[in-house]
Amino acid sequence: MRTSSLLLFAAVACNAPPPVEPPGPEPVTSYYRDIQPLLEASCTSCHRAGGIAPLAFDSAEQAQLYAPTIAAAVESKRMPPFYASADCNTYQHDPRLKAADVTLLRAWVDEGAPLGDPADSKHADVPQLPVVRHDVTMSIGAPFDVTTMDGSLDNYRCFAMDPMATTDLMVPGYEVLPGNVALVHHVLAYVVAPAQVAELEQLDAADPGPGYACKQGGVGINGAVQNQIAGWVPGATPTRLPEGTALKLPAGSRIVIQLHYNLNALTRAGVSPMDETKLALELAPAGTLTTARILPMLKYNLMIPAHEAESVQTNELPAGVLYPNAKVFALMGHMHQLGTRVKLERVAADGTRTCMLDVQGWDFNWQRTYELVAPIQLARTDKLAITCVYDNSMQNQPVVNGVKQMPRDVTWGESSFDEMCMTYMTFTQ
Repeated sequence: MRTSSLLLFAAVACNAPPPVEPPGPEPVTSYYRDIQPLLEASCTSCHRAGGIAPLAFDSAEQAQLYAPTIAAAVESKRMPPFYASADCNTYQHDPRLKAADVTLLRAWVDEGAPLGDPADSKHADVPQLPVVRHDVTMSIGAPFDVTTMDGSLDNYRCFAMDPMATTDLMVPGYEVLPGNVALVHHVLAYVVAPAQVAELEQLDAADPGPGYACKQGGVGINGAVQNQIAGWVPGATPTRLPEGTALKLPAGSRIVIQLHYNLNALTRAGVSPMDETKLALELAPAGTLTTARILPMLKYNLMIPAHEAESVQTNELPAGVLYPNAKVFALMGHMHQLGTRVKLERVAADGTRTCMLDVQGWDFNWQRTYELVAPIQLARTDKLAITCVYDNSMQNQPVVNGVKQMPRDVTWGESSFDEMCMTYMTFTQ
C-alpha cells in the first residue's frame, strides 16, 4: 500500500504542469514615447533611408534592431559627430544628447528596446533646414568616372563652372549637391577672377575628360583659395550666410570646384564609380548685402615625425593685419587622418586668450562648420593662435588595400596621407 502511494505520487508529479513564472516588470521606457524624439533630434538627419550614414534607423523596427549599436556610439561620444568642445564656446544647432538622454537610451536598450504604443508617439521639434533658392545651378559638366583618375584610393579632381554672371552679384546662400555621396568626401568651390579665366580654361583643356587633376596644388589658380564661395562635407545642409551678409561673385568670373574622392568606397557592393556633383547658388544684386568672406587661419610648414604619438604644431599671426575688423560668425577645422585636435584662440594685446573653436577627438570623416551663438569681434591689436595635434604612431596609421601603413615623416600636402592644419573662418569686415 505504501509502495502504491509513492508510485501514484510520482506519476502525478511527472504529469504536473511546469511552475508558472511570475510576470516580469512592465517596461518603463518606450521607443515611440521616449527614444523616437531623441533620434529625430540628433541622429536621423543622417541615419535615414537614402542618407549619408551607413546605417538607417529612421523606423521603429530599424531603431530596435540597432539599439545596442546606437547606445554604444552615443555613450562613447562618437555620435552624434559634433566634436567642438562645449567648454570652449557655444554653437548653434548642437545635436549632442544631454546626460539624462544618454541614460534613458541605455535604460531602453537594457529593457530589450521595447517599442511601446504607437498612440504615445512623440516627435522632436527639429529646426527647419535653411532654404536656398537655386537661381543658378551648375554641374561638373558630365558624369565623371572616378576610376579614370591615377588609381590611388584618395584623389582630387577640379572642375570649371560658369555662373554666367554678366553683372557683379552676391551669394547669400548655396547648396552643394553631391552626385555620389558614397564617393565624395568633401567639396570646396572658389571664385576665379576674370583676369585668370583663360588660365583656368587652359588647365581644363589640357587634361582629357571632365575636369583636371589637382591633387598636389589646391586648384592650380594662384590666389583662388582666398575667394571661397561654397563648401560641403558629409552631414552638411543647404547653407545660408549670416543674415544680411553674402559672398562676392564678380561679373565675368568663373568658379572652380574641387572634389575630394574617397575610392575606398568602391570596395562596397553596389557603389557606382560615377559622380556628377552640382552647385546651386542663390543670387542678389551687388551692394545690397554686407560682404562676407571665408578664409583660413593655418600653420603651413608642418613636420610631423614618424612614430611621434603627440606632435603639437602651433602658429600665431596678427589678426588685425590679415583680417582687419573681422566679425567671426562660423568656424570649421581641417586636418587629415593623423589629426587628433585642432584649436583656434583669440589672443588679446594683454595676452588674454579666448577660445573660439576646440575640436577634440578629431574625426577625418566628419568635418563640419560650427556656427557661433555669439559672433566674435576681432580687434586690430589681436592675434590668432592655432594649435593642431597629431598622432603619428604605428597604432594610428591608415589602412590601404587592407595593409596598415608604416609611420613616416609627414608634411603639408593635398593628399589625405599628407597633413593640414587650419580653421576656416566665416566673417564680415
